[in-house]
Amino acid sequence: QDRKIHTVNQRAPETWLLQDHTKETRISETDQAFERLMMGLRLYAGIPKAPLDPYLNQQAALDLTAEGFFLPHETQLIPTLRGILCHGSIVNYLLNDLT
Repeated sequence: QDRKIHTVNQRAPETWLLQDHTKETRISETDQAFERLMMGLRLYAGIPKAPLDPYLNQQAALDLTAEGFFLPHETQLIPTLRGILCHGSIVNYLLNDLT
C-alpha cells in the first residue's frame, strides 16, 4: 500500500515537512492532512492550500482570514502572529470534521 507516514518525535516544523517519511509509522491521508496543517501553521511562510483542499473548510479559512488569523493569499495559508499563537485551536475549525 502506498500510504504516507510521519515522524513522531520531530519538533521543528520545517524539518518535519521536508523529511522523507517512508520509514516511519503509517498514518491515514486524513491524519496526514491534520499533521501537515498543524506543522505548517507554525511557519511564518505558511503552507500551500492545494494539498489540503479535499480536507479544508474553505469558509472557515475565509472567516479566519477576516478575523486576522491569516494573511489574504490565493494559494497559501499564511498565519499572522495571532494565527501562529492560536494554531492548535484553529486547526479543527479549518478541517472538515476529520477529528
